[in-house]
Amino acid sequence: MKQLPRISALAAGSALALGLVAGPAMAAGATPGATAGAGKGGAGLSSVQALAATRVNGRIAEIKALQMAVSAATNLTSADKTSLSNLLSTDLTAMNGLSTKMAAQTTVAAVRADEVTMVDDYRIYLLVAPKTHLTIAFDTEASVITKLQGVYSVLSANVAKQTGGGTSAEKSELADMQTQIGNAQSALNGQVSAVLAIQPGANAAAISGQVKPLRTTAQGIRKDLGQADSDAKQVRTALK
Repeated sequence: MKQLPRISALAAGSALALGLVAGPAMAAGATPGATAGAGKGGAGLSSVQALAATRVNGRIAEIKALQMAVSAATNLTSADKTSLSNLLSTDLTAMNGLSTKMAAQTTVAAVRADEVTMVDDYRIYLLVAPKTHLTIAFDTEASVITKLQGVYSVLSANVAKQTGGGTSAEKSELADMQTQIGNAQSALNGQVSAVLAIQPGANAAAISGQVKPLRTTAQGIRKDLGQADSDAKQVRTALK
């Protein structure tokens, strides 16, 4: 009999997407507050530039970590991997450009304008990170659905060979397994397209409002697949 896929593989593939993608609080907020000596040159400018450098460097590090996650994701479709890779490469170039630009500015106002661009036009923490992790999670869940459907077919055939076509408990577990797989598949339809379509902007609350239900959907799918896996184990145990 085929070895059942472990749902823990799904958890490992989507853990970051399900509640662990929130970046630093500053990511969703506005630019830093006023700094003393906010005129041209002087200590005020240096302080603002130093803080701006810290913020942009944090985003650069985050993007590089996301690129590693994409490279390591074995269940990403080719199209989704390309979409994420292009997004991350473009944003990394932009962050490096802003880093250089902010370091060369001669006024606090110019640095802060660049910081607004850094946040509103890219939303690395608020959007790009969850977009990456959720896409990986959804593609992982799609892979698990395919594997569990194959397990269902094998178990169903084995139960049918039993006297009377199997016990009522076996039939019930199989029926529930198929229901859970179907629920997961229905919930998954269109989710990757939805998450990849979200765009950055100045309205942080609106972006969060689009991301949150997608994260909830991913969690629900994982729950359905966990139940389907549990049903499969029950049937397999009964057949031994």
